[in-house]
Amino acid sequence: MSGTWLRRIARRGHHGVPLTARGTLARKRERAGWAFVAPNVGAVVVFLLFPLGFSLYLSFHSWDLFRPMRFVGVANYQRLFGADPLFLIALRNSAVFTVLTLVPTVLFGLAIAAALNRKLAGIGVFRTVAFLPLVASTVAMAVVWRFIFTEDGVLNIGLGVSLINISEAPRTD
Repeated sequence: MSGTWLRRIARRGHHGVPLTARGTLARKRERAGWAFVAPNVGAVVVFLLFPLGFSLYLSFHSWDLFRPMRFVGVANYQRLFGADPLFLIALRNSAVFTVLTLVPTVLFGLAIAAALNRKLAGIGVFRTVAFLPLVASTVAMAVVWRFIFTEDGVLNIGLGVSLINISEAPRTD
């Protein structure tokens, strides 16, 4: 009896799911994860990696938008590091600006998060004031949207016809 029980556990995972089904479920979850992440990865590629790569490509060329590009290799970098006296000043200013803005911003954000997480008297009012800009911008967008897309809204008046009316219930016929 005990041997049958052990064989049954050996064929199934420790949760009672057959090993083949568990593998299929894992593959489905992995595919679903990739499907959820794909739009963000695509946006990173299009809006971050492509411009970064293209800028690197352009940095090895001489181009003034009016004549064709001419490959110059590392000449641009030699001129930047060797002959440009303002480069080191600009690099230092960028580093100082980054440190002086990043560090206080992160510290301020952490302090606000810690304060919002505490259980103190009046914390509800503080949380409301802290999150009010998020809510207010949403309400403002709704008011503007309604101002544009109602029957007597700016869009329909501008078009001279009543094409769009979001204040009516949609027709089902």
